[in-house]
Amino acid sequence: GHPSAAKNRTDVPSGWAKAATGDLGEAKLYNVLARDFSTRPSLIFSGLHEEKLMDVARGTMEYDRAQRKKNDPNILEVPLSEEEKKMFSALNSIPIAKVEKDVQDLMDELFETPSMLKANILSGIDT
Repeated sequence: GHPSAAKNRTDVPSGWAKAATGDLGEAKLYNVLARDFSTRPSLIFSGLHEEKLMDVARGTMEYDRAQRKKNDPNILEVPLSEEEKKMFSALNSIPIAKVEKDVQDLMDELFETPSMLKANILSGIDT
């Protein structure tokens, strides 16, 4: 039809233009991401829900930790990976270096002398 007839149409749903604009914006963003990441290995998740992202990250870290433990079954506990340290700091808003220092200071104080260690252990046991 004639352009002037299009201006007068009233049968177009009111949310159509907003939805079309949103779809166009999403398509443009996808094209930019695909172009920028095409030169290196990458993975795009379409339809990933943000609330599930933490579950995916935690599951991945738990799997990696189990694999590291499996590789060295004689170790009591494997050290935290860099990813686990970053996740801890991000979730708790506490620098992991501070927590590590606090734990180390506590261990140094606890194991300062053998008699102090025995006294600390015995003081924690109800008789």
